[in-house]
Amino acid sequence: MSSADDSDGVGPWVTVRLPDGQDLRAMVLQRRLEHDGSWWYEVVITLLERDDVHGVMKAVPAPVSFWAPSVACTPVEGEDYSLVPTTRAGHAARWLVERRVQVPGQEGPLLLVHRGNCGSVRGGREEADPQRAWQVLQRPDAAQCAVCRPERALIAALQSPRSP
Repeated sequence: MSSADDSDGVGPWVTVRLPDGQDLRAMVLQRRLEHDGSWWYEVVITLLERDDVHGVMKAVPAPVSFWAPSVACTPVEGEDYSLVPTTRAGHAARWLVERRVQVPGQEGPLLLVHRGNCGSVRGGREEADPQRAWQVLQRPDAAQCAVCRPERALIAALQSPRSP
């Protein structure tokens, strides 16, 4: 599997060593520095699941994300990790931009803007200041989260003279 064939531009690839010794290729969504100094990577792999399509069972792609410690992750030669969103424990962002992983045939926005405390973020995320969050919301492939609905608070933050 090569990143040129499988990547849709969401994130770079990494090889993850599973507890049973298997190695698999996964896409990096984000990395996080924990309180104890360890680094963890949220990665996604695409498995199969069954779907009933007009009475016929079909195998369809099913992205699954999980966290892996950095010691279990090996960089893939030629991949660029410089743009992987990075967070650290104990640091709360006011705004988050979620990069959604989509499989062929799936519709909807690739980017979702959230309030920093939104519990519905599922994909890779980056912290954003109000200007960056607003920029993302203006893109045709982006939308605001339907759960936390950050747009009005974001507009207020942009109008505030203390906006970070």
